[in-house]
Amino acid sequence: MSRPPFRLPDDQARRIAQRVAVLDQDIPLDTSNHRPFVGAFIEAVHDATGSYFSPMIYQRLLRAYAPARRPSTATIASERARIMDTAEQLERAAGLDDVQRERFTEAIRTVIADELDQRLASLPVADTATGSSQVEFFKNRLAECESELRALRATAAQLVTDLALSTQRAEIADRELSDQRQANDKLLEQLRVVQESADGNRRFALMSIEEVRGEVRHWKDRCVDLELQRQRDLQQLDAMRRLVSEQDKARNKGFR
Repeated sequence: MSRPPFRLPDDQARRIAQRVAVLDQDIPLDTSNHRPFVGAFIEAVHDATGSYFSPMIYQRLLRAYAPARRPSTATIASERARIMDTAEQLERAAGLDDVQRERFTEAIRTVIADELDQRLASLPVADTATGSSQVEFFKNRLAECESELRALRATAAQLVTDLALSTQRAEIADRELSDQRQANDKLLEQLRVVQESADGNRRFALMSIEEVRGEVRHWKDRCVDLELQRQRDLQQLDAMRRLVSEQDKARNKGFR
């Protein structure tokens, strides 16, 4: 029996389309490096669906929502593994925060219980003759304990709030670090392209220089040959002049 075709509910599809419209503006198309967009796209799909999918499913979703983006399956798989690993690390960190928060709450409870036990143990023994004064004393001590308990609860709540803020700051810092790593990867890729282009231009310039040198050598040799030919022509012309001169002299002597 074949598996049913993959389909998204309308509300999830709408959320993905809205996120992709924002991503297209924030992350310009770069055919040499699709990783920033692929990572953001996988996170957008997870935010909308609550699930991670296979690279082939992401390929189908990209063809549907971002047809201009055509990353390789290897790129999608790599980004998916990186994001899932980061999410797993955050879940483990959150679990550790919950354990620490539970331990802190239990410690607060223990401190309050010990304090109440000590206060109750230090109270004077009840006496029928002085019942009303002891009742008043107990009321005052109870009010003090309740006041201290409220103060401890407020302190505990503030500490839990500070812990939550610290966790949130850590998550924000982690996301910013991930974004910076993606930006660094993009800059490194651009630098690699520029370096390859510079190497190509250098090789072309060296080839052009070598060709010019060869052509210069050719014309220098040609000039030397022409100079030698000119010298031979001058010598031949001078010999012909002398021969003509001698013939003229011989004819003149014959006429006499």
